[in-house]
Amino acid sequence: MGYTFFLLFMILLYIRPAELFPSLASNPVVSNSILIASSIALVSCLISVVNKQKNCFDDPQTYLLLIFWLIICISFFLGVGWLSGTLTAAYSFGISVAGYLLAAYLLDSYQRLRCFIGLLLVLTVLLAVQGVLQYHFDIGFGKQTAFRQKLYDSTGAPVTAPTGAQDGDEHPAIEKRIRGLGFFADPNDLTLALIVAIPFLMSVLLGHARFAARLFSIGGLAFICYAIMLTRSRGGMLAAAATFAFYFRKRLSRSKQIFALAMLLALFPLITVTQRQFSITESSAANRIEAWSEGLTFFKQNPIFGIGYKQFAEHHEITAHNSFVLCFTETGLVGYFFWLAVLFITYRDLSRIQQCNYVEDGDGGRTVTPYARSLQAALVGFLVGSFFLSRTYLVILYILIGLAVALLALAKENAVDSTDLGREPFVVKTLALEMASIAFIYFSVVSSHLLFLR
Repeated sequence: MGYTFFLLFMILLYIRPAELFPSLASNPVVSNSILIASSIALVSCLISVVNKQKNCFDDPQTYLLLIFWLIICISFFLGVGWLSGTLTAAYSFGISVAGYLLAAYLLDSYQRLRCFIGLLLVLTVLLAVQGVLQYHFDIGFGKQTAFRQKLYDSTGAPVTAPTGAQDGDEHPAIEKRIRGLGFFADPNDLTLALIVAIPFLMSVLLGHARFAARLFSIGGLAFICYAIMLTRSRGGMLAAAATFAFYFRKRLSRSKQIFALAMLLALFPLITVTQRQFSITESSAANRIEAWSEGLTFFKQNPIFGIGYKQFAEHHEITAHNSFVLCFTETGLVGYFFWLAVLFITYRDLSRIQQCNYVEDGDGGRTVTPYARSLQAALVGFLVGSFFLSRTYLVILYILIGLAVALLALAKENAVDSTDLGREPFVVKTLALEMASIAFIYFSVVSSHLLFLR
């Protein structure tokens, strides 16, 4: 029952019935459908874990994420001093925690794993298809239309376009950006959700799948890539490129890998300050860099627990436009450490799954390894996009992390030597990563000011 409600939870994340059918929004069951589905699934998951006598805290991501959740509540209370608001913050991020726990401990068989990933791909392709229809025909989920915003040039002046009625007549230029519902109502969130499916579809296309599955992957990739373009997200497009590059990295020589990485790093400052037309909601490149700079200032003022969960926009006119900046600004060094530790361990586990030897008559190497390769590429793409978007708490990230935990458990069942997948120390490396990432962001801000904004 728990697995069934987990799949229902996933469907409700992507297709919100209260928004799809506005007339049902007043129905308490419909409006709280995600909470109901996740609660039933979590209770069933807990019963299953107890019956199997499994210790969830053997997985460091579990206790690290729960501690991060606690720090979110502490940071909000210390920063805002509002108890009822702290409970709201706990519930807000609790959806992401629930997504992690359900993926980590309900995907306990290869059959469930395949079914879940298949559902994820279908839902993602459906998002892409509705986005294309939304852009060209104004037909989207819940009769939602594309997001329209005025364009501004690099000087902040509005861009105009001819009306076509009379020569010389002009009107403000409008840019259309597709979007989804609920958690993906923002075009940038939609972009990251679309990117996640790319490497899995590539595995289907290049693997030993049936003809129908390959045909679906070709069509799905076409719709997803086109939909990413229609979101008009610069960070998302770079993330998609990074996803493809990482997925095919083993087919490139070491020198080509280094060159590709250098090119991506060189694009970081250009993405943030490129001279293109800006929307009124995204502000200018100067404001984006200023947001990073302000984040560093807030961090210096509140280095331990930060300024509070989702408080960046309360202290600055725009959001951080960087998930890493947002995390250490809002949760401080303490919260940032646990968040990075979860990401670091997950990435490392996925690498070890691919390097492990499996028994010849088992399903482990044949099934888990391709999934681990695809999931790692999806995680890298998501994090590259997160460098330019404030998506620290987006639920899809934590579902991916939970999926990695489930993959590791399945890999251990078929490993020749399960100690190859045992736990390794992570504290020192995470601390080094924490300091290095903050220093890199500081360098990015300083270099951007020197090169472009002086």
